[in-house]
Amino acid sequence: MIRRTRKVLAITGALGLLSLVMGGLALVQFADDPLALVLEKRERVVIPLPDSTSRLVLVRRTIMSGSQRRHIALERAGQPIVETDLFEAANAKDAMTVSWHEASLETGGPYVRLNEPGGEILVDLVNPAVVRVLRTAVGPILTSPKGDARVGAIIGPDNTVIVTDGLAGLHLPTGTGRPLGRVELDENGVWSFTSVVPSSQG
Repeated sequence: MIRRTRKVLAITGALGLLSLVMGGLALVQFADDPLALVLEKRERVVIPLPDSTSRLVLVRRTIMSGSQRRHIALERAGQPIVETDLFEAANAKDAMTVSWHEASLETGGPYVRLNEPGGEILVDLVNPAVVRVLRTAVGPILTSPKGDARVGAIIGPDNTVIVTDGLAGLHLPTGTGRPLGRVELDENGVWSFTSVVPSSQG
Protein backbone atom coordinates (compact mmCIF):
# COMPACT_ATOMS: atom_id res chain seq x y z
CA MET A 1 0.00 0.00 0.00
CA ILE A 2 2.80 2.39 0.95
CA ARG A 3 4.71 1.46 -2.20
CA ARG A 4 1.63 2.20 -4.35
CA THR A 5 1.12 5.58 -2.60
CA ARG A 6 4.75 6.53 -3.26
CA LYS A 7 4.38 5.52 -6.87
CA VAL A 8 1.24 7.66 -7.29
CA LEU A 9 2.97 10.63 -5.62
CA ALA A 10 6.02 10.22 -7.87
CA ILE A 11 3.87 10.12 -11.01
CA THR A 12 1.84 13.14 -9.83
CA GLY A 13 5.03 15.08 -9.09
CA ALA A 14 6.50 14.19 -12.46
CA LEU A 15 3.34 15.33 -14.25
CA GLY A 16 3.35 18.60 -12.28
CA LEU A 17 7.00 19.22 -13.15
CA LEU A 18 6.29 18.44 -16.81
CA SER A 19 3.42 20.95 -16.80
CA LEU A 20 5.69 23.64 -15.39
CA VAL A 21 8.38 22.93 -17.99
CA MET A 22 5.86 22.96 -20.85
CA GLY A 23 4.34 26.21 -19.58
CA GLY A 24 7.78 27.79 -19.38
CA LEU A 25 8.62 26.70 -22.90
CA ALA A 26 5.34 28.13 -24.17
CA LEU A 27 6.13 31.48 -22.55
CA VAL A 28 9.60 31.56 -24.07
CA GLN A 29 8.25 30.70 -27.52
CA PHE A 30 5.25 33.02 -27.69
CA ALA A 31 6.26 35.99 -25.52
CA ASP A 32 8.89 38.57 -26.48
CA ASP A 33 9.79 38.94 -22.79
CA PRO A 34 8.48 35.99 -20.72
CA LEU A 35 9.71 37.39 -17.40
CA ALA A 36 7.93 40.70 -18.07
CA LEU A 37 4.59 38.89 -18.28
CA VAL A 38 4.93 38.12 -14.60
CA LEU A 39 6.71 41.26 -13.37
CA GLU A 40 5.10 44.01 -15.45
CA LYS A 41 1.85 45.91 -15.22
CA ARG A 42 -0.02 46.40 -18.51
CA GLU A 43 -2.51 49.17 -19.19
CA ARG A 44 -4.53 49.34 -22.42
CA VAL A 45 -6.36 52.38 -23.75
CA VAL A 46 -8.74 52.26 -26.75
CA ILE A 47 -9.47 55.47 -28.67
CA PRO A 48 -12.44 55.29 -31.09
CA LEU A 49 -12.05 57.45 -34.19
CA PRO A 50 -14.64 59.55 -36.08
CA ASP A 51 -14.39 57.45 -39.25
CA SER A 52 -16.24 54.68 -37.32
CA THR A 53 -14.06 51.98 -38.89
CA SER A 54 -10.77 52.56 -37.08
CA ARG A 55 -9.46 52.88 -33.57
CA LEU A 56 -6.16 53.50 -31.86
CA VAL A 57 -4.95 51.15 -29.17
CA LEU A 58 -2.28 52.35 -26.75
CA VAL A 59 -0.50 49.95 -24.42
CA ARG A 60 1.74 51.01 -21.56
CA ARG A 61 3.88 48.41 -19.79
CA THR A 62 5.45 49.28 -16.45
CA ILE A 63 7.95 46.91 -14.87
CA MET A 64 8.84 46.71 -11.19
CA SER A 65 11.75 49.16 -11.54
CA GLY A 66 9.28 51.81 -12.71
CA SER A 67 10.54 52.04 -16.29
CA GLN A 68 7.88 52.09 -18.99
CA ARG A 69 7.45 50.98 -22.59
CA ARG A 70 4.65 52.26 -24.79
CA HIS A 71 3.10 50.82 -27.93
CA ILE A 72 0.52 52.13 -30.40
CA ALA A 73 -1.57 50.28 -33.00
CA LEU A 74 -4.00 51.51 -35.63
CA GLU A 75 -6.72 48.87 -35.93
CA ARG A 76 -9.53 48.20 -38.40
CA ALA A 77 -12.09 45.47 -37.75
CA GLY A 78 -10.05 44.52 -34.71
CA GLN A 79 -6.91 43.85 -36.78
CA PRO A 80 -3.73 45.95 -36.50
CA ILE A 81 -2.99 47.84 -39.74
CA VAL A 82 0.19 49.48 -38.48
CA GLU A 83 1.79 49.31 -35.05
CA THR A 84 5.01 50.41 -33.39
CA ASP A 85 6.67 51.18 -30.09
CA LEU A 86 6.66 54.82 -28.98
CA PHE A 87 9.38 57.02 -27.56
CA GLU A 88 9.69 57.13 -23.78
CA ALA A 89 7.47 59.72 -22.13
CA ALA A 90 9.25 62.69 -20.56
CA ASN A 91 6.99 62.29 -17.53
CA ALA A 92 4.70 59.32 -16.91
CA LYS A 93 2.11 61.66 -15.38
CA ASP A 94 1.85 63.95 -18.42
CA ALA A 95 -1.49 63.92 -20.21
CA MET A 96 -1.66 63.24 -23.95
CA THR A 97 -4.18 65.22 -26.01
CA VAL A 98 -5.79 63.46 -28.99
CA SER A 99 -7.14 65.42 -31.98
CA TRP A 100 -8.63 64.70 -35.41
CA HIS A 101 -7.53 66.41 -38.63
CA GLU A 102 -9.91 66.11 -41.57
CA ALA A 103 -8.64 65.08 -45.00
CA SER A 104 -7.78 67.84 -47.46
CA LEU A 105 -6.25 68.16 -50.92
CA GLU A 106 -3.21 69.94 -49.49
CA THR A 107 -2.37 67.62 -46.62
CA GLY A 108 -4.01 64.29 -47.45
CA GLY A 109 -5.26 62.44 -44.43
CA PRO A 110 -7.32 62.22 -42.33
CA TYR A 111 -4.85 62.19 -39.46
CA VAL A 112 -4.91 61.65 -35.72
CA ARG A 113 -2.49 63.72 -33.65
CA LEU A 114 -1.34 62.71 -30.16
CA ASN A 115 0.46 65.48 -28.36
CA GLU A 116 2.21 65.58 -25.00
CA PRO A 117 4.95 67.76 -23.49
CA GLY A 118 7.63 65.26 -24.49
CA GLY A 119 6.65 64.95 -28.17
CA GLU A 120 4.06 64.65 -30.90
CA ILE A 121 2.78 61.61 -32.81
CA LEU A 122 0.92 61.79 -36.12
CA VAL A 123 -1.06 58.84 -37.49
CA ASP A 124 -1.96 58.73 -41.21
CA LEU A 125 -5.14 56.69 -41.66
CA VAL A 126 -5.21 56.49 -45.49
CA ASN A 127 -1.57 55.56 -46.10
CA PRO A 128 -1.11 53.83 -42.74
CA ALA A 129 1.90 55.30 -41.00
CA VAL A 130 2.87 56.47 -37.53
CA VAL A 131 5.53 59.17 -37.23
CA ARG A 132 6.99 61.43 -34.58
CA VAL A 133 6.98 65.11 -35.49
CA LEU A 134 9.79 67.32 -34.22
CA ARG A 135 9.05 71.03 -34.53
CA THR A 136 12.23 72.96 -35.35
CA ALA A 137 13.15 76.48 -36.50
CA VAL A 138 13.71 75.18 -40.05
CA GLY A 139 10.44 73.26 -40.21
CA PRO A 140 9.00 69.95 -39.06
CA ILE A 141 11.20 66.87 -39.03
CA LEU A 142 9.55 63.46 -39.16
CA THR A 143 11.29 60.62 -37.35
CA SER A 144 10.54 57.14 -36.14
CA PRO A 145 7.92 56.95 -33.35
CA LYS A 146 10.59 55.27 -31.24
CA GLY A 147 12.65 58.46 -31.49
CA ASP A 148 15.44 57.28 -33.79
CA ALA A 149 15.68 59.02 -37.17
CA ARG A 150 14.94 57.21 -40.44
CA VAL A 151 16.21 57.84 -43.94
CA GLY A 152 14.32 59.77 -46.60
CA ALA A 153 13.87 63.47 -47.33
CA ILE A 154 11.66 65.78 -49.37
CA ILE A 155 12.64 69.28 -50.49
CA GLY A 156 9.59 71.50 -50.65
CA PRO A 157 8.91 74.40 -53.05
CA ASP A 158 10.30 76.85 -50.48
CA ASN A 159 13.45 74.70 -50.11
CA THR A 160 12.31 73.42 -46.72
CA VAL A 161 13.78 69.99 -46.06
CA ILE A 162 11.44 67.47 -44.40
CA VAL A 163 12.88 64.16 -43.27
CA THR A 164 10.16 61.56 -43.71
CA ASP A 165 9.34 58.10 -42.42
CA GLY A 166 6.52 56.94 -44.66
CA LEU A 167 4.05 59.79 -44.24
CA ALA A 168 2.33 60.47 -47.58
CA GLY A 169 2.23 64.02 -48.88
CA LEU A 170 4.46 67.03 -48.46
CA HIS A 171 2.49 69.21 -46.08
CA LEU A 172 1.52 68.35 -42.54
CA PRO A 173 -1.92 69.20 -41.17
CA THR A 174 -2.04 72.63 -39.56
CA GLY A 175 -3.89 73.96 -36.56
CA THR A 176 -4.96 72.09 -33.48
CA GLY A 177 -7.57 69.92 -35.21
CA ARG A 178 -10.80 68.75 -33.60
CA PRO A 179 -10.29 67.55 -30.01
CA LEU A 180 -11.20 63.91 -29.39
CA GLY A 181 -10.07 63.62 -25.78
CA ARG A 182 -7.15 63.04 -23.44
CA VAL A 183 -5.12 60.04 -22.31
CA GLU A 184 -4.17 60.57 -18.68
CA LEU A 185 -4.12 59.05 -15.22
CA ASP A 186 -7.56 58.85 -13.66
CA GLU A 187 -8.31 59.36 -9.95
CA ASN A 188 -7.16 55.79 -9.26
CA GLY A 189 -3.85 56.29 -11.05
CA VAL A 190 -4.93 54.14 -14.02
CA TRP A 191 -4.08 55.15 -17.59
CA SER A 192 -7.37 55.95 -19.35
CA PHE A 193 -8.92 57.86 -22.26
CA THR A 194 -11.46 60.58 -21.58
CA SER A 195 -13.48 61.52 -24.65
CA VAL A 196 -14.65 65.08 -25.28
CA VAL A 197 -16.86 63.98 -28.18
CA PRO A 198 -20.56 64.03 -27.23
CA SER A 199 -22.22 60.61 -27.24
CA SER A 200 -24.61 59.95 -30.14
CA GLN A 201 -26.90 58.13 -27.76
CA GLY A 202 -29.53 59.80 -25.61
